[in-house]
Amino acid sequence: LNTKIGVHYETFGDFEQAKKYFVDAQAMFEESGNFFGSAELLTVIGQTLMHLGRIDEALAFFVKSQSLCEKLHDSWSLGLVTARTGEVYYGRGNLDAAEKQFLTALVLTTGSKSVSFRAASVRRHLGQLYEKKNEFVKARINYNSALEISERVLDKISSSEIHFCLGRTFSKLGQVERAIDELVKAFERSKRMTVETIK
Repeated sequence: LNTKIGVHYETFGDFEQAKKYFVDAQAMFEESGNFFGSAELLTVIGQTLMHLGRIDEALAFFVKSQSLCEKLHDSWSLGLVTARTGEVYYGRGNLDAAEKQFLTALVLTTGSKSVSFRAASVRRHLGQLYEKKNEFVKARINYNSALEISERVLDKISSSEIHFCLGRTFSKLGQVERAIDELVKAFERSKRMTVETIK
């Protein structure tokens, strides 16, 4: 029940209230010996704290979740929380630590036969990381891989975001025409989604 109430508050953007219910639910899972549920809620609490901008606190919950997922040999959940840990390190500017987490998450995501959009998300984060490190070849490889996955599963939102990232990368490389081409594709996909939403 606490988890459902937490999701309700999260849906309406009240992340502080959501966190309270998620923390209570996690404690109940832990006390009852439901360690899979406990690990999942630890990750959820970390994500909620990220929404609140409290990334240091989020990291502490992600680390706990990672440790528990490793003990449970739950590669699916471990892939998710490892990617989230990478996002925290990226947000803190620790790119080497973030890269290590993202690469590990990519292996776990592939190995656990996770849903495709998760692999696309990890690839996109890697692309952004390499772009920030000015390693543009690696950035493009990961963006293109993320785009291929996103278009295969018809994830138009992700496709639009990745085209924008590619446009930004080509712009940094001074390849203006290719940058414009990618930005136009990003705009077209975004426009298409808006029209479909109105319909």
